[in-house]
Amino acid sequence: MNLIRTNHLVQSLLSRSASGIKMMSAVVLVLGQGGTTQLVPAPPAPPPSGLQLTGPEAKIMFGPNENCIFKYNAGPPPYLESTCPLNAPEHPGFPDGPAPSSGIVATGGTVTTSGPVVRHVFTSDGTLEVTTGGTAAHLLLVGGGGGCKGGQEHQGGGGAGGLVYGTDVVLSPGTYTVTVGAGGSSGGSGADTYISGAFSAYVAKGGGAGSWYTGSPTSGGSGGGAAGHPGILSGAASTQDDFSSDATFDGFGNTGGSGQGGGPLYYSGGGGGAGAVGTSGTSSQPGHGGEGVDFSATFGPDVGDNGWFAGGGGGGCWNTCTGDSQPLGGSGGGGDANDGNGNPGMPNTGGGCGGGDNNGGGLFADGGSGVVILQYD
Repeated sequence: MNLIRTNHLVQSLLSRSASGIKMMSAVVLVLGQGGTTQLVPAPPAPPPSGLQLTGPEAKIMFGPNENCIFKYNAGPPPYLESTCPLNAPEHPGFPDGPAPSSGIVATGGTVTTSGPVVRHVFTSDGTLEVTTGGTAAHLLLVGGGGGCKGGQEHQGGGGAGGLVYGTDVVLSPGTYTVTVGAGGSSGGSGADTYISGAFSAYVAKGGGAGSWYTGSPTSGGSGGGAAGHPGILSGAASTQDDFSSDATFDGFGNTGGSGQGGGPLYYSGGGGGAGAVGTSGTSSQPGHGGEGVDFSATFGPDVGDNGWFAGGGGGGCWNTCTGDSQPLGGSGGGGDANDGNGNPGMPNTGGGCGGGDNNGGGLFADGGSGVVILQYD
């Protein structure tokens, strides 16, 4: 027997027959304002106006515009799909389909469901409220990406925010404060991303800023790339903890690329990415941003940069950063270098900025903001 979950105070119990779904008139479930429930005899009145039952693909439609629809899905396991908005305090965990096997009931962030899979996405600071604990399959934290320093040409690419990923994460009931790191602005480093309480040690560091001309890049989750300069400057290091002694979490970050000096063309290094180092500038080519990490198979392509996170920004150049010579940002939101001012990193990926060249005066470019994703089924 399948239970329809709605915002209506009176909810009907359904069963599936060979021809689809039929209404069980014996009892109805009454949901009280305080969360209490009771089974009472169903009234003999006819079904509510707007209710429709159709053949093998049975569906139930509510409302004056029939915009609240329940439809049977054979699964496995079988469940009811719903287009109806839900009140989170009444049904916080699973508006569509069966309850998650983890047993977790939680609210916070932007919540989406697909069958039994529940995903919380935090793109800004917020609160995760866990009513019923359990083991979550995936927890991802990405720091804000590094910015590109202005005031001069051929900037190094910004380093990506550090990336922290945990599997089989135990969530206890309670309230957790989620802090999502901003991307580096005005040429600064990105901010850290973290969760309070039991997860406070697992910090995704903000990415380091790329340098400009005579300056030095900044270390961070992934290090910033060095600007081209008379003399070769080294890219900055990663400060991201890899949590190598932890059985649940791993941390990822890499070094930025070095700049190439010697003139007359000075080519900068790309910012480090969570998945690879930023490449160094050469005598003829600036460096690309380091690649991020691909989570598309885990979270799908609708988050991050088609499922990628924490790519480094491309390194700027002395004159032209277009065509075949344009340094690209790493997959995961890293900004491409630009013929002019730098390009920002992609929001909610932790991507580093792409450096600019001397044609635009090398004005500031921001890193991409970070993100937190919790998923369980």
